[in-house]
Amino acid sequence: MFIEVLFLVAALIGTAAGGWIDLKTTEIPDIVPASMVGAGFILHIVNGVMTGSFHGLIYALIVSVIYLVFGYILYYTGQWGEADVLLLAATVFLIPQPLSFFNITTIEGLYPLVFLVNTFIIGGIYSVIYSLVLALRHKEIFPNFFKDIMKNAKKIISTLAILTTGLVAVIFILSWKMEVNIIPELIIFQLMFFIPTATALILMYRFALVLDNTVFKSKIQVSKLRDGDVLAEDVKLKDTTLSGKLFIGLTEGQIKQITKEKKYVNIKEGIRYGPTFFFAILFTWFFGNSIFFLFGWI
Repeated sequence: MFIEVLFLVAALIGTAAGGWIDLKTTEIPDIVPASMVGAGFILHIVNGVMTGSFHGLIYALIVSVIYLVFGYILYYTGQWGEADVLLLAATVFLIPQPLSFFNITTIEGLYPLVFLVNTFIIGGIYSVIYSLVLALRHKEIFPNFFKDIMKNAKKIISTLAILTTGLVAVIFILSWKMEVNIIPELIIFQLMFFIPTATALILMYRFALVLDNTVFKSKIQVSKLRDGDVLAEDVKLKDTTLSGKLFIGLTEGQIKQITKEKKYVNIKEGIRYGPTFFFAILFTWFFGNSIFFLFGWI
C-alpha cells in the first residue's frame, strides 16, 4: 500500500511540475519525464525486492514503450508535442496498472487503454476550456469565428448533409443485413442525437482553425526568436530546410542560422497540453473509467 502511494505521489508531482512549466514557458524540459522514469525504476526495483517478483517493472517497461510508440505517431502527425509524448510514457511507467485505492473496476490488462481514453476525454474538455479562455482574452476571435461560419456556410451544411445521409444509409444496410425492421421513429430518434452532435463537432473544428490562425500563429522578427519557439512553416535556408510541420522547438544554433538569412518568420503555439496528464490521474483515481462515468446510460 505504501509503495503504491509513492508511485502515485511521484506521478502527481511529475505531471503537476510538467503542466505548470508548460503553462508558464510552453516547453517541458526533458528532466521532468526523465526524473519520473528514474523514480519509477527505483520504486519498481524496491517493489520487486519486497514482493520477490519483478513482473511489475517488466510490465511497466512494455506498456510505456507501447505508449511511446503511439505517442510518437501523434507527434509525427503534428497532433502532440514531443514533451507531451514523453510525459505520457513516464506517467504510465509509474502507474501501468490500477492502484488498489483507485475507484476503478476493469480487467487489469485493460487499464492502460482506460487511462489513455481518460487522457483523451479529459484532454478534450481541457482543450475546450483552454480555447474559450483564449477566446475571451482575444476579442477578435469570436468575430473571426462568425465570419468563418458565414464564409463556409455551404461547406458546413453540405458536410452535415453527407454525414446524415451516410448515417441513414448505414442504418438501413445494417437493418437489411440483420433482417431487422427499422421504424421511422427510431431513425428520427437517432438523428435527434446525431445531427446536433455532428454540428457541434464541425463548428468546434472551424473554431479550432480560427483559433489557430488568430492566436497560435504569428509573424515575428527573427531578433525576437527564443530557444524553444516552434516554426509554423518550413524555413528554407542556404544549407538546410527547417521543418514547420512538427512541434519541435528551435535550438540556439538554428536561431543563429535563421537570423543570418531571414528577417521575419512565422511561429506557432499549440494548446499547452501538459496539465492534462495531472488531471487524468486524478480523474482515474476518483472516478475510474471515463467511458462508463460519462456514458453509463449506453
